[in-house]
Amino acid sequence: MKDILLSKRYAKAIFDNALEQSAVDQVKADLDIIASVFAENAELRQVIANPFVSNERKLSLFNSLFAGYVSEMTMNFLKVVVDKKREDQIQYIAEQYNELYLDHNNTVIVKVTSAVPLDEPTLQRIAEKMKDKTTKRIQVENIINKKIIGGFIINMDDYQYDASVLNVVHRLRQSFDENLFVKGY
Repeated sequence: MKDILLSKRYAKAIFDNALEQSAVDQVKADLDIIASVFAENAELRQVIANPFVSNERKLSLFNSLFAGYVSEMTMNFLKVVVDKKREDQIQYIAEQYNELYLDHNNTVIVKVTSAVPLDEPTLQRIAEKMKDKTTKRIQVENIINKKIIGGFIINMDDYQYDASVLNVVHRLRQSFDENLFVKGY
């Protein structure tokens, strides 16, 4: 909980700064790049989280990785994060920034989980169905999870609709676990 609040504060700070300088989209793109590099590289996460690695070394690493690929504002933000010893929170800060960005653009992400990739007309039909649940613009994201066997699961904010085969099997298993017939009568 503490980490989430901390990440929100840092995300809000860079968002407000980006808003003042009309660089909200640029900073979002920069943080997406940084978050993806962190997500793909476990060794980088270990080095950054290591308290025995000096701040100068961490800043040098960030410069070699991101200088030229992200804006100067984002690089300055990374310096502040390292100076405050919060570099292990960068991925979470990027996630919280994304939330602020979506809210600022009046957009909501609808995550559609399916066993196979869905075609564009199907995703558009799902977006149309979800329009009555929100006043925000809808952005559909298709997530592939073969474990659901078939069907789909729709997630939007706190709303979830589970029409997966896995859910049907789970409900059947629960209903069969109930013993409706008691011996002894």
